[in-house]
Amino acid sequence: MAARIGTPRRRLSLDKGDNDPARFFTYLVSALQGVEESIGASVTAALRSPELPPLEALVTALINAVTAQPTAFVLVLDDYHAIGEMSIHEAMGFLLARQPPQMHLVIATREDPPLPLPRLRAGGKMTELRAGGSIQDMEH
Repeated sequence: MAARIGTPRRRLSLDKGDNDPARFFTYLVSALQGVEESIGASVTAALRSPELPPLEALVTALINAVTAQPTAFVLVLDDYHAIGEMSIHEAMGFLLARQPPQMHLVIATREDPPLPLPRLRAGGKMTELRAGGSIQDMEH
């Protein structure tokens, strides 16, 4: 299902300071809460704990919260190339592999991120816009 005009959209601009997993996911949850306030409330509490829980557990909780939402939305992660922390890339790969259908994730970056792009391409789960205006539509 493609995102339509009027679909809620949120944008998260990233920078090098967002390479801390707790900070990255705090901002990600905040952006999602701009779509629906209740998304990620349990994740927010976990992010405030003295010891960060495993990122896979946080992402699983986010996936479950997004899945419970009836409204489709678009989330744009801008300047994703600023992220170098592999644990964040791994957690985002986990999210992309299990992304709920109502969540349309746009990753804007100047270079290919270390995400499971070949798997997403092979599964027809992504559309790429490249420099020079070429579009590779992988959705069926």
